[in-house]
Amino acid sequence: MSTTVRTTTTSSPSPSKIVCSSNPCWNGGTCVETNGGLDYYCICPSSLPLGGKNCDQLISATTTAPSPCLSSPCMNLGVCTVNHLSNTFTCTCSNNYYGNRCEYPNQCLTQVLCQNSGTCIPGPSNTFRCQCPYLYSGTYCEQSMTPPSIAANNICITIPGLCENGGTCALAGNSYQCICRTGFTGQYCQTSTSPASASCNPSYCLNGGTCVTTGNGISMACVCTASYKGDRCEQLNSNDCASQPCLNQGVCTQGPFTYNCRCVRPYTGKRCESVSSTNSPCDSNPCSNSGQCSVNGSGFRCTCLPGYSGTMCEINNRPGSCQISCTPGYCISNPGSNPPYACYCPSGAIQPKSC
Repeated sequence: MSTTVRTTTTSSPSPSKIVCSSNPCWNGGTCVETNGGLDYYCICPSSLPLGGKNCDQLISATTTAPSPCLSSPCMNLGVCTVNHLSNTFTCTCSNNYYGNRCEYPNQCLTQVLCQNSGTCIPGPSNTFRCQCPYLYSGTYCEQSMTPPSIAANNICITIPGLCENGGTCALAGNSYQCICRTGFTGQYCQTSTSPASASCNPSYCLNGGTCVTTGNGISMACVCTASYKGDRCEQLNSNDCASQPCLNQGVCTQGPFTYNCRCVRPYTGKRCESVSSTNSPCDSNPCSNSGQCSVNGSGFRCTCLPGYSGTMCEINNRPGSCQISCTPGYCISNPGSNPPYACYCPSGAIQPKSC
């Protein structure tokens, strides 16, 4: 059974507390303000068998403690669930609120806060933070960062007239983008969107690809053979991971020339086929895309092939389309040439037109 009791000892709330200024918590309970001062809850002294929203219920040692959900502690339509082992509760909040008692409105849902495709994450006490994509920073992801390599080799400055038909060249991440005038489209604004006829150039599609006209005959596209892909069939379509070459739970990823097996300790080797005896940080093959691993203090360093970057060479900087055929190598950006491409070949050489 429970009995209503009250003693003369009450906690003194802070003068700034509006709801708690009336001392609603009995028997030494501590008042906690919620919902911006519109509501409260009481934390009862652990040394006394007290319960209820205001710590005004005396719980007999011979009776079962009342459910902590009886006082409706979950706000804003939150659902209260009892943990019967500890006689505590958990609030399951609606999407619009969060917090231990669903007391905070989710700022990420009330307005668009994060810019440039940033992800809004609600924080404590009615706050939020923006998780920014690559090359953006700031409270709202409003600041654009230009990699030093791009700043030193601004392709838009190096190659005047890169964008055709009056298009404007602008840096976009670690590459560039042509902003086209009305009536033109394509990577270089080379395709007219006005009614016209396009004829296939026999040399437009590479590596045996077939040229077809699209969009009511105003642009061209390539139908590639099974071994190639890309806008002009310029990329070798290989998938060495299909044969599952990695052993001992190693994870396979496709690189530009061959596959890479990310090994699970203590295994190492090209296919994670052997047990390491050195415990080197390079044993797990951490570098992707054929990057070379070297020990760096207690960690490792990856030396990436041209066209790749990142701590583990995981970022692909290769152009999405290419105007030269680099098979059996691959195409990389080369701002100093026209067209602005070059070939990285399996031998390690960089060639201007082909391998």
